[in-house]
Amino acid sequence: MGDRVMSIVIELPTTLRPFASGEAQVALNDHASFNEALDSLIARHPRLKSRLVTGSGTVYDFVSVFVNDRRVGPDEFPEITLGDGDVVTLVPAMAGG
Repeated sequence: MGDRVMSIVIELPTTLRPFASGEAQVALNDHASFNEALDSLIARHPRLKSRLVTGSGTVYDFVSVFVNDRRVGPDEFPEITLGDGDVVTLVPAMAGG
């Protein structure tokens, strides 16, 4: 028996899909932490970087992050451990009038 690959999904709202080749969901394998998964997402879709993270690599304050429908704050990002089947949703705030 071979080792099973852990898989997580990052869901992207409509506003971010043009920067991710139109993908609504991006499946990633073997990422144990939120930061690793985010780095992998940006490596796969570099145009997302300016929409999600600052120049120093931290997630913008206006981007809400949910793990399995639970909102998590920026202070939790380094501590978030992802498991097989977890779903991370990234939601940038919308502005307009």
